[in-house]
Amino acid sequence: MPRPVLPPGPGRPKGVVNKATQEAREAIGRFVDGNAHRLQEWLDRVADKDPEKAFNLFHSVIEYHVPKLNRTEQTGKDGKDLFPQSVSVHVVKPE
Repeated sequence: MPRPVLPPGPGRPKGVVNKATQEAREAIGRFVDGNAHRLQEWLDRVADKDPEKAFNLFHSVIEYHVPKLNRTEQTGKDGKDLFPQSVSVHVVKPE
C-alpha cells in the first residue's frame, strides 16, 4: 500500500543547525580538544623561525575562544541619523 502524501511542513525553525552541520562542528570540536595541548609546542616551533607568523596564528585561534564584539550603531528617532540640531560655542577671554 502506498504511503500517503503529506503536505509540506514548516521546515526547520530559523536558527536551528541542520544535522550534518552539527555533526561536523562536533567532530571539529573533538579534534581541537584532542590537540589543544600541542598548540603551545606548534606555536613555539613557528615562533623560532617567524615570530610574526606565530602571533598571527595565535590571533586567528584566539578568535574562536574570545569572539569579536558586534559593532553597535547609534541612531536617532525612527532610525534617522544622530546629528545635533545646533552647536553652541562660548568664547571665554582668559584672565
